[in-house]
Amino acid sequence: MHNWACFLSQKAQTKAGEEAETLLTEACRMFAAAAEIKPKPIILSSWAEAVSFRAVAKSPDESQEADALFKESYELFEKALLATTQDAETARNWALTLMAQAKRKEGTERDALLLDADIRLRSIAAGDDSPQTWFAMARVCSLLRKDVECRKWLDKLIGTDILIKATKQQMADLDNVTSHKWFA
Repeated sequence: MHNWACFLSQKAQTKAGEEAETLLTEACRMFAAAAEIKPKPIILSSWAEAVSFRAVAKSPDESQEADALFKESYELFEKALLATTQDAETARNWALTLMAQAKRKEGTERDALLLDADIRLRSIAAGDDSPQTWFAMARVCSLLRKDVECRKWLDKLIGTDILIKATKQQMADLDNVTSHKWFA
């Protein structure tokens, strides 16, 4: 059931509008059923990601619904992390969800979400040699206008294919540093 829910969630990423929402809603229903049978951290984390995808897809007019979905995803990430403290992927995905919500906000609310993402990423970055975590750190540093630190994390990505595989949306997080000579 978990694998099928993951498939639906991934398929939804290639769709838009009502079709994506239908796939994600069904994936969430299946994750909930799988978690009811066996609440493993990977199921809870995958479910949280699917909920966050639903939140990101909401229009600006649906910000209250999006915020409620973001809150639900944070609660699921927390449950997943309580079940295992060694899950860097769950912590990273939680931070990425915070970043996604921050991009929908302004001012101090935006800054607070980005700082929370930064703290969560830092909690795993020291012990995680994952290029995905380095890229997430670079993105949050750019969004926080910590250009020097962003460069440090981007330098760690040299020799990996992360930037080549990054989506336009992910690369947009680096817009604050792309004008620097060192970025080229």
